Amino acid sequence: MKVRPEYFRWGTGRQEHYGFAMPKGDAVSLDRALLKELFGRVYATRREAGLAADHLSLAEQDRWNQTVFPLHGIGEDCFYLNESFPRRKNILHFETLRAFDEFDYRLQEEARRKEDANYAAKPYRGSLYMNWARLYVEGRFAYATLSMAAGYIYAEIADAAHELLGKLIPYRYVPGKHHGKQEGRGWRWDMRVDAKGQEGIFEELRRQIWRYEQDRYDALLTAWENAKR
Repeated sequence: MKVRPEYFRWGTGRQEHYGFAMPKGDAVSLDRALLKELFGRVYATRREAGLAADHLSLAEQDRWNQTVFPLHGIGEDCFYLNESFPRRKNILHFETLRAFDEFDYRLQEEARRKEDANYAAKPYRGSLYMNWARLYVEGRFAYATLSMAAGYIYAEIADAAHELLGKLIPYRYVPGKHHGKQEGRGWRWDMRVDAKGQEGIFEELRRQIWRYEQDRYDALLTAWENAKR
């Protein structure tokens, strides 16, 4: 009501589009109004308000998100996908989460083909894996991590394998001699495994684990695709 009162006379489609493509002036005015309403903070300039809104504490961020997500989310549960979209596209361009997932998968496959001329493209079988979202669940604001069923099981296998490997061969990562050295415009990452002389066995077990995880993931994707699930 303070920033764009006519919003409440618009239809759902226009409201959702506004939430995703809000004019910069409206966004700053909304930030200033909310900072005052929620936390009692008054800022003289737009720049100060923008900086303050970007540096809230974790508790304040939760309260902020609960308040603004009915504006930025879509549908009755105010669903919002925390993913990057190509230029001139947003979540409103996709009828379903599956439609977004398939579009994103084909985009990634095209990038892989450009990087490797010998890359063999794989058919889409669902690729959603650890994607972040925010939404209301039974009226309560929630953060969500979304995966295909195969991706969820893959992550569980990986966690269990990581824990088991650590029990079989205790290890830690230590800096190598090149770690932290500047190289061009970046710095070297050189962390090595220290397993008290069992590094070779550790690396071989880890290779076998990775291979097993990938095989299971691929088998699960294929099984559910064949079952049309």
